[in-house]
Amino acid sequence: MKASEIKFMFILFGFLFALGNPFLVSTGYRLGFQFQPCLTAYGDLTRDYWPTEGWQVSTPAAQNMSKTRLDEMSEHVEEDGFAIDSILIVRNGYIVFEKYLNPEHDQNHLHHIFSCTKSVLSALTGIAVDKRYIESVDQKILNFFPNQTFANPDPRKGNIEIRHLLTMTSGLDWHEFDISYDNPSNSYHQLVASTSWVQYVLDRPMVADPGEIWNYNTGDFHLLSALLQNATGLPTRDFATNSLFALIGIVDAFWQTDPQGIDFGGSGLRLSPRSMAKLGFLYLNNGSWDNQQLIPKDWIISSTSSYSTFDDTTDYCHGWWRKPDLNAYFALGYAGQLIFVVPQYDLVVVFTSFDETHWPYYDLLVQYVFSSLEKGADPLFSVDRLMLAVTVVVVPILVLGFVIIRRKRFGQTQNTSSESVHIRATS
Repeated sequence: MKASEIKFMFILFGFLFALGNPFLVSTGYRLGFQFQPCLTAYGDLTRDYWPTEGWQVSTPAAQNMSKTRLDEMSEHVEEDGFAIDSILIVRNGYIVFEKYLNPEHDQNHLHHIFSCTKSVLSALTGIAVDKRYIESVDQKILNFFPNQTFANPDPRKGNIEIRHLLTMTSGLDWHEFDISYDNPSNSYHQLVASTSWVQYVLDRPMVADPGEIWNYNTGDFHLLSALLQNATGLPTRDFATNSLFALIGIVDAFWQTDPQGIDFGGSGLRLSPRSMAKLGFLYLNNGSWDNQQLIPKDWIISSTSSYSTFDDTTDYCHGWWRKPDLNAYFALGYAGQLIFVVPQYDLVVVFTSFDETHWPYYDLLVQYVFSSLEKGADPLFSVDRLMLAVTVVVVPILVLGFVIIRRKRFGQTQNTSSESVHIRATS
């Protein structure tokens, strides 16, 4: 085989390998959404409308998304039996996909959002700082509980600041992630079983200096709710209604309280998926809503910036989580409550669920939602279809070219052999 033929064969088989390699074909373009600086706030935009009175609906294609790919996501969820109650996607300010997979749920159903409540508390803290109910997140928390006595006195307890509650770095002894929630030794379990939730948290012994270690602690955020109530003079839900919910059109919400009537800062809030999407959309717009700056832009940026590393791909912020590799941040609640905010694509994705055993949400976001963001959003021009077209058209041409080259080489060899025989015969 000639050198040119060997080179051609390498090109052909390399091309076939690329087409047949599922990683290169199926996920290569999805990986392109990574390896970019994580944006925490979208650029200032002029919106067509604001969904205060209700969301407007658009087709995926009109917002440059593939309806086919989104429908495939829904089919995948149902086929695999994930206990997802709803999926809602907002692109460019319009609902492009809304699916309720649980027959007991619809767009008005108030879903328990569990620890997504912490993200709401983070927003309320930013508003309280802006309105000067709180001077700064550097304030010591015990200043807001002046008459409170507690067990396990420790000088370090007096150094806990508001920022330490927001970042779950209070240094209080707390066992929530390392023990099953069903176990009576779980700190969350003990919190909600106690007669005074604030007292229970303040009574905990210190195990580290404030700010030294990150430890998932729902109690930190319940202290934050009590602190907000003491600072504003309003129950947390009323402060939320007056300064946030009513202004973005959240008119229906339920909030669990502790035995003293303090709204549960770490969980307990119930919202509809459309209301959850409004919270994500507010953050997507740098805290601005219909020409009003409801949350300072600086707070949006700082509260969605990384403060602690949870694992190789996930960071913790101020009541929010962050996926730097996806250029996204999100509110996260137990059993699959999520509000993803993806600023660079003007995208908000909401999941509600009650699935304690599966966690498909990141894969659904990347494999289906991100991959639906295609130019023209026409599935005829999707990457998979393009590769199929290339396979059907280009591969036969390459094979035909190889056959022609071989035949030409064979013909030249035959002619050379004939000439050689003729020369020998004449000589």
